[in-house]
Amino acid sequence: MTVSVSRKSRPAKFKMLNVKVHPDIYSPHMAQVYSGLYDLAEEGKITLKFTSRVDNNIKKSARNSVLCLQISDSESGQIRTVCFDMFDGCEISSVERLRLCHVYVKRSYFDEYINKLDISDRKKIIRYGLNYECRSRNESNILKRLLIFHLASNSFSKNPIFFLKHFLSEVTRHLLLIYDIRKFGFKPRSVGDFLVQPSEPAELKILFQTRLWTSQDCPRISEGQLKEINDRRVNTVRSLKKKFGKQFVGGLIYTDFAKKNYPDCCLPAETTNREHYINLVKKCLVCVTTTGLHDSIGFKLPEYLAASRCIVTEPLKYQLPVSLKEGKNYLSFCTPEECVEACEKLLANPQFANQMRYENHEYYLNEVEPSALVYKCLKAAMSL
Repeated sequence: MTVSVSRKSRPAKFKMLNVKVHPDIYSPHMAQVYSGLYDLAEEGKITLKFTSRVDNNIKKSARNSVLCLQISDSESGQIRTVCFDMFDGCEISSVERLRLCHVYVKRSYFDEYINKLDISDRKKIIRYGLNYECRSRNESNILKRLLIFHLASNSFSKNPIFFLKHFLSEVTRHLLLIYDIRKFGFKPRSVGDFLVQPSEPAELKILFQTRLWTSQDCPRISEGQLKEINDRRVNTVRSLKKKFGKQFVGGLIYTDFAKKNYPDCCLPAETTNREHYINLVKKCLVCVTTTGLHDSIGFKLPEYLAASRCIVTEPLKYQLPVSLKEGKNYLSFCTPEECVEACEKLLANPQFANQMRYENHEYYLNEVEPSALVYKCLKAAMSL
């Protein structure tokens, strides 16, 4: 993959070379990075090229959902190998790639964990920021990207059924996205699908849709941790439902586990599809979110920022390049009762709620919007 930054944006040109496409390359966790790259290319700030010509050491290293780019400054000739680690947890996903690269961009950045690493590794790591699943309508070179991936992974000979399914799925999604066709809930969400101006009216309602997990879903997380996560979510749903009645829009996403164990909280399956959920986000004034798996900041929070919502969230564990501020961008809670109090405060104070909406819109544009976020990462990588 090749990227260069034009003189329109800054004096030096950046050129991204040698992106190795791996099986997770267009997983939900990687979509925002690629959206940013495609949009920057469309804006003329970078040039983007896919290639299988990668350094042999990088090619042989464990990928583990870590995207590797090589960036060169065309004026100075400086070349940097940059890795994007989008794993939910604070652990380093690919120690091999950390050792091989010049800069390692970490999504779930946690000071206490990073500070325990060797200094030679630690000094390479920079913070990524908030991640969510979105795709760019400027997506291009779809066939070349897919062919490079499948040739590199030798998937056709290893698993021809996987090859055909993946190839057809990606091409279909690409066409639905480009032509804005909504069929069977299969169309991916573009960056613009989440956006709402803070000046647009919002309904005085509270949204909290959440999922429960089982050990079959998450084999790497202990049953005790999953029970704690599930109990917090169920108790928060029940408290909001009891306090706000019809003003509360939410509950548990339908699964066999949720229906069997918490039927009073479970939503009808037809009301929890992706499109219906995003429309609710764009209507409700207050949106609630809880800590994700591995203590991650989930996709919901940046989606709420994009929609200029008021946010009520459990405390944020991981550090961001630019911090979200308590009382400015969100209100936090540790118990269901505190969640109810925070929601009451926002509903009862229109001026406070309106100011939070404008602050969150501004934060999204500067720190979360894919092209802005990825461009900051590229500049930081070249100047580190």
